[in-house]
Order: sequence, then structure tokens, then C-alpha cells
Amino acid sequence: MRFVKLNQVNLPSGRAKYRSYGPEAMTNAYIAVKEENLSIRRAAKSYGVPFQTLRDRVSGEVDPECCSMGKQPLLSLEEEAKLVNHLKEMAAIGYGYTRQEVADIATDFAIQLNKKQKQDAGLSMNWFYGFLGRWSELKVVKPRSLEVARAKAANVENVSKYFQELEKTLDKYQLKDKPHLLYNVDEKGLTINHRPPNVVAGIETKPQEVTSGKGQTITLLGCGNAVGHAIPPYFVFPGKRMIDDLMDGSSVGAVGTVSESGWSNSTIFLDWLSNHFTKFIPRGEKVLLMLDGHKSHLTLNVIEWAKENNIILQLLPAHTSHLLQPLDVGCFGPLQKIYDNLCHKLMRTKECMITRYDVCELGCKAYTTAVSASNLQSAFKKSGIYPFDSSVISNLPLKPSEVFIGSGSVDAVSEECIEVVCEGVERVKPGGDSGDAGSERGDLVVQCEVERVERDEDLQRSMNGRGDGVIEEQNGAASSGENDLFGRKIAAIKRVKSERKTKKRNVMSGIVSGKTITEDTVLEKVREHIEKNPGKSNCNERQSCKSDSVGKIEREKKRVSNVGKKRKGGETKRGREKKTAKLPSSQKAGCSYVYVSDSEFDSENESDIPEKEKCCVCKLFTPEAVRRSLSLVFVKWGECSKCGHWTHLIYCSKVRVLRRGDTFTCVHCE
Repeated sequence: MRFVKLNQVNLPSGRAKYRSYGPEAMTNAYIAVKEENLSIRRAAKSYGVPFQTLRDRVSGEVDPECCSMGKQPLLSLEEEAKLVNHLKEMAAIGYGYTRQEVADIATDFAIQLNKKQKQDAGLSMNWFYGFLGRWSELKVVKPRSLEVARAKAANVENVSKYFQELEKTLDKYQLKDKPHLLYNVDEKGLTINHRPPNVVAGIETKPQEVTSGKGQTITLLGCGNAVGHAIPPYFVFPGKRMIDDLMDGSSVGAVGTVSESGWSNSTIFLDWLSNHFTKFIPRGEKVLLMLDGHKSHLTLNVIEWAKENNIILQLLPAHTSHLLQPLDVGCFGPLQKIYDNLCHKLMRTKECMITRYDVCELGCKAYTTAVSASNLQSAFKKSGIYPFDSSVISNLPLKPSEVFIGSGSVDAVSEECIEVVCEGVERVKPGGDSGDAGSERGDLVVQCEVERVERDEDLQRSMNGRGDGVIEEQNGAASSGENDLFGRKIAAIKRVKSERKTKKRNVMSGIVSGKTITEDTVLEKVREHIEKNPGKSNCNERQSCKSDSVGKIEREKKRVSNVGKKRKGGETKRGREKKTAKLPSSQKAGCSYVYVSDSEFDSENESDIPEKEKCCVCKLFTPEAVRRSLSLVFVKWGECSKCGHWTHLIYCSKVRVLRRGDTFTCVHCE
């Protein structure tokens, strides 16, 4: 028997991780022994540090600030702590640093502290990983993407107003202690192209996952209440005609329909509300339905029908559903993972790829597991809806919105007293009696604006890498350098993000965001907005809103693109001329994207054209050859450099084309 020698597998040793505590724990334990007269053994046990290590520092055998064996780090423990706080703050506001950027910032910091020179080599990755080992509270992670609109809208002010409005509605209809009447509805897109899960593979290969490829999106409308009761799913398939086979394998109570794009619209949402949602809610009681501000939810038909049928529609603030919508917070994340795993298993057993006929069965299984009673209850609790708790604001990640809050524009500053930061310029106080106060105020604003731009350029340079933001005066105190680098970087980001002021748009979300839209006051504002902006609202009122109009636009593009393909090889030139001649007089032939106005001069009314606008040779506006032509011809003109009259090129002159800088002379001036 022959034995094959396998590659040696290195099993993990039983050795514990070196230094599982952070430097701050040792510092706190040292302070507890020295200042609070705590025993060394008790302090070591309380703060989770080794007894002998703490004893060596208390006895003076080891420096209390020592945090590693061998050569001491470049930055002291206090200096590294300031760097750590800056890294945490930047990551919290959504603009964290990469490994190399951290090393570059630490290099700049060391240069400011006179611990390095500008011409010296920067800190390497070895320093970074040593720094990471000294601070166990830091780790390298891949952040979640956050859209700019969500970062701006998810601020304390908007969320606080929403909870005030929600509490007022719950108190008005006495729903705070009735979780079975608090519902949330949301849409979830499902595709046949699933995201592969993690798999087990050999270390010598990089595995691949076979998927179905790109396909159309199927929308799932999910709904549940704070008790944990989930309403059966409602599917929207892309197509024009509903096929029964699309619902094969569906769960009990599941319903499906079709739209041209596969997305929900106002008609579909009203159908879900009137024919599906009402089947599973208590009769004769007011029900609070929470939903986002999608345009399909904001039509008059939907709002008025809900008001007539005892359904209270509570909208979430715009772009905050990732934080405040229960289904997004606790259900649709697990649903996507479960759906991907089911697709992953099905691809192994299915002969071909996954199609839209498999989505309903897979979606129902994932929906039943993910939108469970426990998940719904925890989602409503985490969102602060039931039990009602507005203090959840303190636990929400609202830091990214802080950088978009500005200190006001120049106009706002000029209305109050202008605090001038520039040196050598006096402060202007309100209520001045000088006759030149207005001009002085304007000069002050301009001068401060110029210096502000210069400061912005310095701040921007401080963000662009090593050495650019380093203060030239290195002979100053170290404390000023410590405070400048990190403070300037934070100030630069806030200045850039808060400076741009966008024009307030006249949109529906400005009226209904975070409001109870079935209330009479809000409903009246919605009606006024629709009356003032009928063009913006017709899309929602009609059956074919934007999602369904996409198919019509594509068909129209296809029809237009086929116009030029109708000519066959056997068609004669004379036949084409006859077809062109049959055009009505109101239509003007022309190539694509060229607008031919009906008010242009025509060859039949040459007498109405002023003489100075006619050709100085043929005395016509349109040449005779062009007038007899059956196709569109662009006539080129040239202005005489001597007499200033215009002449037809090609037809009334030997010159065929004029370029920039050329001089042209008509036949009379030659």
C-alpha cells in the first residue's frame, strides 16, 4: 500500500492572545492604586490587567507609560490616544481613513511634534500594525455605504420632529397600548441573480459561484404589526399579463400581480391596500400604517381612500427608512440573506438557471422565516414605535449629518454683527450711523471672504497627504501642533460639506415628510400642492406612473429607430421622391434633433422679407435651386467685408466655404 504525504496543517496553538487589554485599562488600574488606594491585586482584577505587570509599574521598575517590550514607540501614549480619538471621530462621521492614510497622518503628527523631519521617510505598515496591536479598541473593517441624501436627512432635528408627530398621533387615537393596530409596509426587490454566500474551499484556489446572471426585478410588498403578525406577501412581476404559474409554490394568502417594469406604482399600491391589506386587519378599529414617502404612496386616491376606511397613514421622514422603518431595521436584511442561500442551494439541483417562476416560492420561504414574530417585535422596539421610546435617538448613528450643518451664509452673517477674524480689521456692530457703513460692511464681507478662501485652501492642503498640511513654524509649542492637525482636518470637512446651499425644491416630500398625511391639515396642503403643480402629480394619479412609463418610452424609441429601416432595396429613387412630395404643407422635412420653425421665411412669401436680408446678387432669400429641391438643404451665407451685404455661397459666389479668420468679398466689390 502506498501512502501519499499530505501538506502539513498548522493547528492553532493553545497560546492566548498577547496583551488582550488596552493601554487605557493599565492606566486606569495604575491611577486606582496610586490615587484611590486600591490594592494591586484588586485593581488588576477589576480592570482585567496582569497582576505582575501592574505591580512592576506601581513599584517603579517599569515606566507607567510603557506599553510594549523593546524599543519605545515614536509617539507617546498620550499622543497616540489623541490620534485614536481622531480616527474614531472620522469613522463616525463617515469619512474614515485607510491603513496608509493613518500612517501618513501619524507622520505629519510626528513632524509637528519635532519627532521627525520632513525629509525623513514616513511611517511604514510595520508601525501601523504595531499601533493597532497597542490599541485593541481599533480594528480594520469594511464600512457600509451611506448615500449622501441619507447622511444629510438623518439628523437629530428631523428625527425629533418625527417622534413628536408620531407621539401626537398615537395619543390622539389612543394607540400607544395597542400594538396589534400598528403596522408597517415596505417594498423589497428580489432578483434571480443572487449574491453568493461564503463557501468552504481549498487554500490553493479562489472559488467561483455559478449564478443566473442579470434579470428583471420582482417587487415584494411586505407588512407586519408590532405584535409580530405578518401579512402574507404581495408580489409584483414584470409583464403585461398575469400568469398563474408565476405563483407556483406560494405560501397561504400570497397574492401576485404584474406591471411593465416589475416595480410598484400608485394603482398597485391602492389595490394592495384595498384588496389585500384589509383582509388581515381588525374590523371597525382605526389602524396606523407606517410607510415611507415613495411617490406611489402619496396620491390623493390613496390618502382619501385610507381616510374613509379608518386607516391612518404615518409617513417616515425622507431618507431615514434605514434607521426608522421596522421592516428595514430588523426583517429585510435577514430576508435577503435567506433568499440568497435558498438560491444558492437551488442552483445545485436545478437543471438550468433560476427564472422568475422560481422567485415566488423562494421569496415566500424567505419571507416566512425572516418576517417572524420575534423579528417584528424587536424591529418595532428598536425603531422606538412600540413600546414608544423617543430616547432611541441617542442610539442612532446620526453623526454623518453633523458635517452638513453649516454656520450660515454671508447674507445671514451680514444682517447681524460681523465678527471679523482677519487681523487689522475693525469689527462692525449693528446700528451704525456712519454714511459709509454699507460700503464698509460690503468691503469687510469681501475681505473676510477672500481670507476665508485662503484658509480653505490651507485646510484642503492639510487633507491631501503628508507634508502639505504641516505647519511651517516647527519651533512653536508642541501643544499647538497637536491641536492644529486633527482640528484642521475636521474643520476642513465640515467647511466643505456645509458650504454648499441648495435651492429649496417645491416637492411633495417637503409637505408630508414625517407627517400623518390622513390628517385634515396635511391633506389640504397636499391638495393645494397638486393644484399648483398639476404636471408633477399627474404621473401619480394616472395608472402609468414613472415605473410603467419606462416600457412605453422604450417602445417609442424602438418605433422611431425603425423608421429608417422601412426602405427596401427594390425601392426606386422616384418612388422615394413621391413619398416625400406627399408630406402635408404644415410639416417640414428635416433630420433628427433639428427644429424647423413654422415662422421661418418660405419661398412663397419672398416679398415679405426685407431687402437687407436677401442675397445682394440674386435678390432672393432662398436660392432658386434650393426652392425646387424636394429635400432639406442648408444654405450657407457670407458677409462681405467691404459693403457688409450677405451673399449665398456656392449658388451666387465661387466661394464654397468660409472658415474663422477668412475675408470674403461679394461680386460687386471684387
